[in-house]
Amino acid sequence: MTIPYLFFFLFYKDRKKVFYSLYALLFLLSFVLLILLKDKNYLLVLMSIIILILLIQIHNIKIRKIEKKCVDIEAEIQKIETKLKKLGDKIKYNKMMEVFYTQIFDIFEKIRFENDYKNIFDIFSKYFNDIFLISDIAISIQEGKKVIQKYEHGLALPLIKMRRTNSLIKLKDNIYYKTKINGKLQILFAFRLSEEKELSAELSIFIESALLAILKIYFFKKYDNYSKTDYLTGLYKKRILIEILIEDFNRCVRRKMPLSVAFFDIDDFKLVNDNYGHIIGDSVLKIFSDQLKKLSDYGYFTGRYGGEEFVVIMIGVDVDEAYNNMEEVRNAMENYNFSDIGVMRKITVSCGIATYPDDGTTPFELLKKADDKMYRAKSSGKNRTEI
Repeated sequence: MTIPYLFFFLFYKDRKKVFYSLYALLFLLSFVLLILLKDKNYLLVLMSIIILILLIQIHNIKIRKIEKKCVDIEAEIQKIETKLKKLGDKIKYNKMMEVFYTQIFDIFEKIRFENDYKNIFDIFSKYFNDIFLISDIAISIQEGKKVIQKYEHGLALPLIKMRRTNSLIKLKDNIYYKTKINGKLQILFAFRLSEEKELSAELSIFIESALLAILKIYFFKKYDNYSKTDYLTGLYKKRILIEILIEDFNRCVRRKMPLSVAFFDIDDFKLVNDNYGHIIGDSVLKIFSDQLKKLSDYGYFTGRYGGEEFVVIMIGVDVDEAYNNMEEVRNAMENYNFSDIGVMRKITVSCGIATYPDDGTTPFELLKKADDKMYRAKSSGKNRTEI
């Protein structure tokens, strides 16, 4: 019976040392029992019991090793599950940020061609409410002490001293604000956060993006306006007038609508410059430009064609209506008191009006016809309107 046990222990690699120790002990014990008992059967039974106990113990040791490996495997599985959860959270966050930045890009696309600041601020307010459920906001743009634009939606602009801020500043009543300062230009974005909400990185990114967008829009509108308008008078430049005339002329042709063009020239303007100086001459140009700007209420386009010559484009206006409106401008100049700028004489204007389709079939024919009629008015005594 001892031979199978012997082979088991001999070839059980992890238990060789245990076997040698126990087998030596068993051999010694068997030898002593053999001397004492002098009965081989008892000796074999005893040896079998001892070897069985030994095998059970070794089996238990093996089970404990397996259990330890199982625990280690479970720990590894938990680590993997934790990593997978973190990876899933990261993927979810990245998708959320992708949607967030897509919304910001949508905002930029919608405000690219907006000219009205109120519409631009309304777009910001809508997305601010859609993304963060915050409806109370206030925005201001000021240059120096002059407030250029102000927007309040459920929140009055906080009375604070404008200073450069790199992070959101908290005021009372859970109101936060951030500013963007560029030279004299100061932009403020304020909002009210509800008690249950907390500031987030996305909220800070949105505010910073909004401030940068408003800053770029302001400078774009400012310098784009400089490129389109005459510095002295604030009216459209000749290039822009020609573009508007071509576009409106084509529209009128398609819709079979009338289009009138008025050509103004300030009478004896050279004498004003020679007798009173160019500074006074510039003042006269500004005064006449202010009269023309009033025509924007009718939807007319006005611009400085060059020197003391000005053009008015009137889409959908026939010759009679154009004549009446231009006569109002001419009369206003005739009755204007120029003594405030040191000119002690009347300054008048002459005007020529051409109307599509009677006076021309192209925009340039129309412009030339209006110019010709203006010179006819000047040669007929000045201070009159020719149709």
